[in-house]
Amino acid sequence: MRRWINRYSITFGLIGLAVLGWNLYVAAHRDGLLTGRVAAADGSAIAGATVKVRERTMVSSEPRAEAKTDAQGRFRVEGLDYHHLLVEVEAQGFKPLPRQSVRLWFRGQNRALEAPLTMERAG
Repeated sequence: MRRWINRYSITFGLIGLAVLGWNLYVAAHRDGLLTGRVAAADGSAIAGATVKVRERTMVSSEPRAEAKTDAQGRFRVEGLDYHHLLVEVEAQGFKPLPRQSVRLWFRGQNRALEAPLTMERAG
């Protein structure tokens, strides 16, 4: 009988620790920050590109934020309290980049796009 109680106590204790750990992780990483880099097909940075972020809903998408890239092609968008994002990029002299879907584990999750958003030159 005593062994049975111990087994269940340990199991529920471990589940409780996992839930607590996940909630602490979410609390520390939910600033709604999206960062990334925009580059040309040859890998060079595209400065001044417009990065538009939309919230994807069940039936449509709503514009939520916009940012410009810096000299290194990096962008930073803050305050995104959404779960599913669509990112599109426009830059002068380049073909518009089709919308890229970005799914998050939880609303407002901080996310750094690992691969650069690559654009092709127009014409």
